[in-house]
Amino acid sequence: MKNIINFIKKAHKGTKRKDGSPCWPHLARVAKILEFVLIESKEANNKEKEIIITSAYLHDIIEDTKYSRKEIEKLFGKYIADNVWNLSKDKDLNSYTNKMKDAPESSRLIKMADMIDNLTESIYKIKKNGYKWTIHFSKVIIFDMKNMLLDSKFKEYKKTSEILKAKILFSDYLLTEMLKLEK
Repeated sequence: MKNIINFIKKAHKGTKRKDGSPCWPHLARVAKILEFVLIESKEANNKEKEIIITSAYLHDIIEDTKYSRKEIEKLFGKYIADNVWNLSKDKDLNSYTNKMKDAPESSRLIKMADMIDNLTESIYKIKKNGYKWTIHFSKVIIFDMKNMLLDSKFKEYKKTSEILKAKILFSDYLLTEMLKLEK
């Protein structure tokens, strides 16, 4: 995994999140959330875990860097490239949500871990990002995606998805409560 960390640090060098922080720590947190939950659920074999976790590390690479889907496929294989492509945002949030609704379970698991990290990070950055931005992000931007993921059915990764859904609900609850205190 050290190689993938070095790769994402280099690929995302100079790229920033909306709040100005570097991108790569978010990618690592998303991968680590999934690694922990996949170990807990015992639903994935080692190869599946490696594919899902590597895809999580790379989930923003197409939309945030110069790398293309073809380059990711050449470097990491078709399945990882497909996962990363599924997680690459469309210009329109509705079409992106619909794309995720039809995505394979592995891609939806990564999106769930991504949402957990984004919600959690928002809790800690309410003051920095501002109350209005945080409300807009949590109640407008991610609202439909969150609901789609919570309603999403899983067969292969049922236990994993249930753990992640609980974490999304908790993170969303905590953010909502912290916003009430900020008001």
